[in-house]
Amino acid sequence: YIGPFVTAALQVPFIYLIAKRLGGRLGGLLAVLLVLFLAMVHRSASQLLPDGYAGTWAIVACYVYVRFLETEARTQQRYLIALGVVSFIGYLAKETFVFFYPGLALAVWLARRNWRDVAWFCGILLVGLVLETAAYSIFTDYHGRWAIIRSTHIEAGGGDDEAAAVGMTFASLFQRFDELHNATKYLLFFSLGAALWQAVLREETKPVGKGVALVGISHVFFLTFLVRSIHPLDVFQGFDSRHMEPATPFRGVWAGSFLAVVAGRLWRA
Repeated sequence: YIGPFVTAALQVPFIYLIAKRLGGRLGGLLAVLLVLFLAMVHRSASQLLPDGYAGTWAIVACYVYVRFLETEARTQQRYLIALGVVSFIGYLAKETFVFFYPGLALAVWLARRNWRDVAWFCGILLVGLVLETAAYSIFTDYHGRWAIIRSTHIEAGGGDDEAAAVGMTFASLFQRFDELHNATKYLLFFSLGAALWQAVLREETKPVGKGVALVGISHVFFLTFLVRSIHPLDVFQGFDSRHMEPATPFRGVWAGSFLAVVAGRLWRA
């Protein structure tokens, strides 16, 4: 019980600090409150499941990225290395943390439009993967972590085989949203709208807002649309609602900062 609880609690300061940059103190407070009262968060904070751990490392990685944006050029390299290390630890927590990687890589590139930064970030991940694969090959009966995943999830049926058997359509990919509790579902759709506003329309905090939006949206996008076969259509990861948990901290940040900005403009009006 201690591990999941402490890990969930560790999300709180990082959610607050990121949302504060986007929506002030009120944004940080609202972001934290929106996350704390979700039943999904209560489950991940009280059960030994990997999703909450992945969510914590994801929001920590996002904070490191924000510091990478804000710091002076001579110290940015340190934060970039830290970002790569934290992102790889997130993958060690849960393999599907890789759904955050495209968003993180794109955010890193947008920071300075520098492909060298992206090469550094991806290089750290690659070195970590090589070392991990070597350790599995030396100390276990598997040649790598992917071999374990393939034998226990892919070949054994890691997706939604029952849905595939009755014939999935493109619309079936959105079934995972229907599996969420109502509060989580409504927050998800509202926060995705807030994330798009943050990334596209808001100018005041555009570099930070765009990066934070891209990282979280990346997970939601690939979790929804990544499939392991097209004929028949079969999802890469099943429809259990807890698979959405890693991106929950981002939903709090997006929605909280948006609500704070709206409240501030209404107050001034």
